[in-house]
Amino acid sequence: MGLFKIVGNACICMLIVFLLAISQVISPCITVRAEENSRELEFSTYNEKIIDIKNNVLEDSDLIVENEEIKIETVIHNTKLVEINRVKIEYFTKSKLKPIKVVNIDKILAGESINTYIDYYFNKAGRYTIEVKVSGYVTKNSSKLDNNTIKEDNIKIESNSSVDIKVSKMKELSKVVVQQGYNNGVKSDDNLKTLKNIVKENGMKLVLNENVLSNQVLSEAKLLILTQEYINIASQVEINLITKYISGGGNLIITSSSDIYDENSNCEYAKKGNHILEAIGAKIRLNDDQAIDNDINDGENYNLSFNKYNIESELLVGIDVDKKFKFFNGSTLIIPSSSDNIEVLIEGHESTYGHYYDKQNDNVSVNKGEVVGLAIETLDNNSKIVISGTNFYYEDEISDSNFSNYEITNMLLRYLAPVPKIELSSILSVKIDKNSDNILDKLGEKVIVEGYVTVASKAESNSNLFNNVIYVQDDTSGIEVYGVIESKVKLGQKVRVTGRVSSKFGNAQIKLQDENYDLQIIDERINLILPIEFSTFDSMQEKNEGMLVKTIGKVTSIVENIIYINDRSGEAVVYIDNFIENSIKCDLKYEWKSKIKVGDVISIVGIVVEGTDGYLLLVRDLAEIVNISDEIQEDIENEEIPELGEKPEVDVNPEVDINREENIHSELNKEKEHNNISNEEIEENTLSQNIDKYYFFFTIALIIVSGNIFTLFKSERY
Repeated sequence: MGLFKIVGNACICMLIVFLLAISQVISPCITVRAEENSRELEFSTYNEKIIDIKNNVLEDSDLIVENEEIKIETVIHNTKLVEINRVKIEYFTKSKLKPIKVVNIDKILAGESINTYIDYYFNKAGRYTIEVKVSGYVTKNSSKLDNNTIKEDNIKIESNSSVDIKVSKMKELSKVVVQQGYNNGVKSDDNLKTLKNIVKENGMKLVLNENVLSNQVLSEAKLLILTQEYINIASQVEINLITKYISGGGNLIITSSSDIYDENSNCEYAKKGNHILEAIGAKIRLNDDQAIDNDINDGENYNLSFNKYNIESELLVGIDVDKKFKFFNGSTLIIPSSSDNIEVLIEGHESTYGHYYDKQNDNVSVNKGEVVGLAIETLDNNSKIVISGTNFYYEDEISDSNFSNYEITNMLLRYLAPVPKIELSSILSVKIDKNSDNILDKLGEKVIVEGYVTVASKAESNSNLFNNVIYVQDDTSGIEVYGVIESKVKLGQKVRVTGRVSSKFGNAQIKLQDENYDLQIIDERINLILPIEFSTFDSMQEKNEGMLVKTIGKVTSIVENIIYINDRSGEAVVYIDNFIENSIKCDLKYEWKSKIKVGDVISIVGIVVEGTDGYLLLVRDLAEIVNISDEIQEDIENEEIPELGEKPEVDVNPEVDINREENIHSELNKEKEHNNISNEEIEENTLSQNIDKYYFFFTIALIIVSGNIFTLFKSERY
C-alpha cells in the first residue's frame, strides 16, 4: 500500500511540474499565433493589393503657378471579388497632420472603379507631395454590413498613394493663352500637342481655355493665340475683351483657313477673323479664298509649302532656308498699300495665287507671285499681331521635322512672349531657409548663379566620378548643380548656371533642364578654388554645405568606406565612394585602405554634404587623403584624443550616384549589425530560455520521483 502511495504522489508531482514547464514553453507561442490567425493574417490577406490608386493633376500645363487652383483626380479600383464598404479617401500634405480634404463613399463594388476629385492650390512656389490614403471595410461572408457598427467579421483595409506637384512663380514665367472653340463640339487639343511642348521648353505658362474668354483668363498673358475653331464663334463681348487686351500691350496670333467650307456652312473664318482685326486696329485682312499652286505643290494644288523667307527680318535670323514652311489649305492675306508697320515674313512661289472656291465673290483677287503666307503687324501701341491664312502651329504642320513650322513657331513664341529676365543671385541667397523648416525659401524658383567649379564633370575628369553633377562655389557659398551629363567642365573654370532650386537628401541643388542651354563656361581659364580649413567639428556645420573644405584629425575608426577623425574639437565623418579615383596615381584606387589605420593623423579635402544623420565630408579625389602622421610634432602626434563614447550610427546619402545609394547604406549597416539583434534572434533566444525552464522543472520532477523511489526501497529493506 505504501508503494502505491509513494508512486502515486510522485506521478502527480511530476505531472504538475511537467504541465508548468510546458505552459512556459508553449503558451506564448500559442497566444501570438492565435492573434495572428484572428486578425493580423486576415488583414494582410485582404489588404494585399485589394485597392489600386492612381492620381492625376488635371491641369493643361506642366507649369502650375502660385495660387492657381488645380483639380486632383483620384482613380480607385477594387481589384478583388469583394465589396468594400464605408470607403474614406483622405488627402494630406507633408506639412499638415490633418487631412486637407476627406471624401466619403458608401461602397465600391467588386471590380468597380470610381473617380474622385478635389480642388486645391499652393500659395508658395516649390515642390509638393499630396499623400492619398484610402481605407474601407470588407467582410468574408455575404451578409450586409451595418454602416453604424463594425462587426467582428469586418476587416479594415488601407492603401496609400501620392502625387508630386511642382509650383512656379508667375513672375518667372511668360503666360500664353490658347483660346479654343467651345459649345460646338470642336476642340483643338489633339492639334496642339507639339505646341504645348514648345511652350514648356521655353519656360512659358500655357493656358488652354475651352470656355468663354474672360478677363481672368487674359490676366498677365503676354500672348493670345486664337484658333480657327474659336474665331468662328467669338461673340461681340469677347471681341471687346480682345480689343481691351491688345490696347493694354498684349500680342496676338490669329490664323484662318480657306473658303472651301464656306459655301454650305457657317464656317466663315475670314469674315469673322476680320471683325477681330478691325476691332483691334490692324490693317492686314484675311482673304476669303484659297491659296493654290498648280505647278509647285505636295500632291494637291492646295497642299503647299513655301521657302521664300524674308531673311533680313530679325525674327528669322538663323532660319534653315533649306526647309519649307508648310501651308495646307490656307487663304491668302490682303496687305494694304501703306505697310510701314507691316513685315512680310514668308511668301508663296511665283506660281502661287488666290482662288475663290466658294464662288461668292467676297474675295480680293491675288495674282500669281503675290501670295503672302505669314506676316506681322506692329500697332501704334507696339502690340504685335502675327497673321497667317493657315494654322501653321497645328500638329500636322508643326510635328513634321522636314518643314520649318516648328522653328518658326518657336521663334515667334520667344519674340511675342519673352520669359522675364532673371537677376544674378549669390549662391548663399539661393540656399536661404529663414524659418528653418527645411524647405528652401526659393525652392522651385528659377535662378542664375555664377561661380568656379570645385568638382569637375564626369565627362571631363578621370578621378571625379560624381554622377550627373558638378559643384560650384562663389564668394558666399557652394552648391551642387544637377543635370550635367555630357558637358566637359574642368576644375577652376567659371560657369554660369541657370536652373530651378531643388533639394536632394537635404542638400540644396540647382537642377538644369537642358545643360546645352543652362550651363555656360564664361571663363575657360583655370582658377582653382582653395579649400577653406576648419577644425573637424566646424567642418561638419550646416553653413559649410556645398563648400570645398579641408580638415585634419586623428583617425578614431574606419568602417568600410567611412573614416571618423577628430582633432579634439569634435568628430568629422568622411565618406569615400568606391568610384572615386586618384588623379595622381590612377592605379591606386583602393590604396588608402592599406595606408591609413586607426591612430593615424590625416588631412582630408572634400565637399560638405548632408546625410540622414548629419553632415559628412565627401571626398572628390583620393589624392586629397594624405597621411601626415610623420610630419607633425611628436607631442601632438602622441596626444590622446578624449574618449568619444559609442560610435553613432551614420546613414549616408551623398549625391554621387543614385544607383549606388543602397550599397552605401549596406556598408554603413554592417556596423549596426554588431549592436542590433533581429526580431528572429529575440524570438529564438526567448524560445531557448523557455526550453531551459522546461529542463529545469523536468529535472525537479525527476529528483522528486527518484526521492520517492529511494524512500520506498529503503523502507522495504529495513
